Amino acid sequence: MSLFAQKVRSARPGILTYGLTPPRAAHDAARLHEIADRQRARLETLPVDAVILYDLQDETSRDASPRPFPFLPTLDPFAYAQNYLSTLGIDTVVYRAVGNHDEAGFGAWLADADQVNAPAAVTFVGSPANHARGTLSLRRAYELHAANCRRLLLGGICIAERHARKGDEHLRMLEKRAHGCSFFVSQAVYDAEASHTLLADLARELRARALAPFPVILTITPCGTEKTLEFMKWLGISFAPEIEARLRNGRDMLAESVAIAEDLIRQFARQSSAIPVCINVESVSIRKADIDAAASLVEFAARELRKPE
Repeated sequence: MSLFAQKVRSARPGILTYGLTPPRAAHDAARLHEIADRQRARLETLPVDAVILYDLQDETSRDASPRPFPFLPTLDPFAYAQNYLSTLGIDTVVYRAVGNHDEAGFGAWLADADQVNAPAAVTFVGSPANHARGTLSLRRAYELHAANCRRLLLGGICIAERHARKGDEHLRMLEKRAHGCSFFVSQAVYDAEASHTLLADLARELRARALAPFPVILTITPCGTEKTLEFMKWLGISFAPEIEARLRNGRDMLAESVAIAEDLIRQFARQSSAIPVCINVESVSIRKADIDAAASLVEFAARELRKPE
């Protein structure tokens, strides 16, 4: 069993992951190897329990307003993990946008992935809008995982902003838990209050049902430019008014975002032990300054999460 799987199964707090997007599919072989070499060199220096590889999908069906950055298809995250990152010796968590696949192909892929040593886990992402659903639903994907997988852990997505609007995200999480999800990864967090409320409601519901807690991995990401800020808001990430003002009015947005992120990490590292709170530092920008900032946040999170009580 992988170290990441051991920590998830034992519901340990303090799991630390690093989230990134595979390179663009349009790159030629030489460019792909160059990017992969650079990412491997960086990852080898980071004190993380796993690398999360995202599976991008076109989300314009969710929001009709102009997308701040164009959608550019990336390599399949499973293929990238197998072909470019397999020598790292770090566990991987592969996202899968289920709406991009048909049932037969998805089931066959799961069966094959369960027979190899990596990834350690898969996390399924549903279609961004009901009318844009593909041939495979999220519920059916969970059923296929149960039928095909013995080794692969299953993760789920949680969104504090949805909880703030509807008040039922903790119940969605428990339903996904019943379908096999053993841990959850949040959307990027810039509104601490929404996440604290979700965690508190989840803890209360777990106690009421006499259910064991499970790890919730909260995503932290730097924000270095106005355009990045607009894109994050387009994706549905919530910014408390005072946080957005700090970012927009600060002399250096990236440095301000790192300071905000460090404060969030401190808060979550000291979150009530009722929920095993963990951290995912996300690095999806191609700007070197943003990548360096994410790496520094990993180091900061490692120190905060592993501080003695």
